[in-house]
Amino acid sequence: MIILETVIFLFASLVSVLSLNGYGKIIAFKYKKNFLEEFFLGFMVVAFIVTFVHFFFKISFYIAIGLLFIGLILFLKNHKSSLTKLYKSNLLYLIIFMILVPIYISQKYHEDFGYYHLPYVITMIEEKIIFGLANANSAFAHNSIWLNILPIFYINENYDYVLIATFLIYSVFIIYSFSLINKEKKKQLVIFF
Repeated sequence: MIILETVIFLFASLVSVLSLNGYGKIIAFKYKKNFLEEFFLGFMVVAFIVTFVHFFFKISFYIAIGLLFIGLILFLKNHKSSLTKLYKSNLLYLIIFMILVPIYISQKYHEDFGYYHLPYVITMIEEKIIFGLANANSAFAHNSIWLNILPIFYINENYDYVLIATFLIYSVFIIYSFSLINKEKKKQLVIFF
């Protein structure tokens, strides 16, 4: 079971990273950005798209797959180089990501997942936006755009993959930090901070 779960996680992570990178290219089309910066920009685009779509529809599995598929098409359209070239140039970063995978596999949920994140994800999956929902449950009183991204990762009728977005931000930030430190010619950490 853990092997199947790991394979699903790795596949979902790969599709998510490429898809978010495709959306990030929308913002960074005139500027020379690297792969990791486009990934961060992609989160902003997807958050606004999901929020807009949620006004009219519930965020079902099919809408989530559609959004990820559109981002994947944008990624493949915008990257004229082959995926093998991208793979070879980022092999070290892929190794860093694989080293971080056991963190996600062993720690999927955190203390307030059942109180705050899970009710919000369930509401987004089952209903379109309900105005005044904060009056019904205090967990909805302090909303963030981050919570709107989480229902995209509702996979396989369980909530094991809902926090993939959080893990991807964490791991890509570590990889991005490592790449910035690696690019510096003087190798001084002060420049990075």
